[in-house]
Amino acid sequence: MFPRFRKAFQQLTQAVELYRASGVASNHLILGSSGCGKSTLCKLLISQYPEMREPERNVIRVLYMEIPALATIKSLVEGLLSKLGDPAPWAGTISDKTARLCRLVVGCGVFIIILDEMQHVRDRGQDLTISKAADWIKGFSNAVGCPFALVGLPRTQYLLDANEQLRRRFSATLYLERFNMCDSESINEFSGVVISFLEGMPLRCSLRPDASIDDLCKFYYATDGRVGYLASLLSRALLIADADGVWTIDQGLLEKAFAAEIWYQGVGQLNPFSTRFCGRSLNEYGEPFYVPEFAKKEGASSALVGDL
Repeated sequence: MFPRFRKAFQQLTQAVELYRASGVASNHLILGSSGCGKSTLCKLLISQYPEMREPERNVIRVLYMEIPALATIKSLVEGLLSKLGDPAPWAGTISDKTARLCRLVVGCGVFIIILDEMQHVRDRGQDLTISKAADWIKGFSNAVGCPFALVGLPRTQYLLDANEQLRRRFSATLYLERFNMCDSESINEFSGVVISFLEGMPLRCSLRPDASIDDLCKFYYATDGRVGYLASLLSRALLIADADGVWTIDQGLLEKAFAAEIWYQGVGQLNPFSTRFCGRSLNEYGEPFYVPEFAKKEGASSALVGDL
């Protein structure tokens, strides 16, 4: 529950509770780079409002769907119908399916609808398709009247740009971006997250990111400031420690974990835990945190480590 994650979680739960108390729907757009906690946020909200089975219906408080690649309105509607237990989600026209979907949303007692990986709708790359998808989401939102959350990479914003009314409905934007080390506040925030992970591990870590900026930078360069990569790195370190029969996670073990989990070419000067590390972000072409030019233009550029 680092600050930006806590803020996003609180705003979503407040939207749910506001709807339960008053019927007022508050919509949110959640943007962030890969590995920054967006999907984890969705799963946490689902765990707060678990599905229940009643004699005459399934109660689904959080209707969550991960949008498939190159999604269409058809695949989106059918996917949501399947989530709500429709026996024949493929049957009927899009209008018929949408009408059934609206009835099921009400019948299943849905509190909030979360559409994850929304950039896949935008990635079809056709202005007409994007515009139609935006129109459908707007109409669906109007019909069911419950809160929505659209979740995706920064380029998801292009979907909202295709429809002014949809953009107005999702003006509340939450950003779950990667950590940076540009100032003391940012450094302290990232340090707090790393320390929380290490304190929750069953093995002791010999590195001291709370006391050594050099040790903290090793974790930063190894994960690009992304909490998902941090979790993967430390999980792999535990597996290696168990296999090697050691009781301390040291720099050498983390060097192995980085190469095994994050980048197999990360050896020597290209491994943040190596004594020969080059001391820079691994964001050049072919490296694990490389960001293509088109993504940089869409707001997913990689921030550099500031003056430490």
